[in-house]
Amino acid sequence: MADEQIEELVVGLEKSEQKFIWVLRDVDRGDIFSTDDGRRTQLPEGYEERVKKFGMVVWDWAPQVEILDHPSTGGFMMLG
Repeated sequence: MADEQIEELVVGLEKSEQKFIWVLRDVDRGDIFSTDDGRRTQLPEGYEERVKKFGMVVWDWAPQVEILDHPSTGGFMMLG
């Protein structure tokens, strides 16, 4: 996901105040043909604190099947 797309998603999730779980795994940024320096995705300073009442950012592995199977899950978006 391009940095510009992440920025738009960050703004949209925060402004919507809709409940969310966002899994950001560095391994997902991997591309053996890329010249990317492997940097970690950067969120705006204080973002996780601002959204903690309605959102959660997970920086590693998350139990996808259990999350998708939960009756409160209303949507799913996967980018790759």
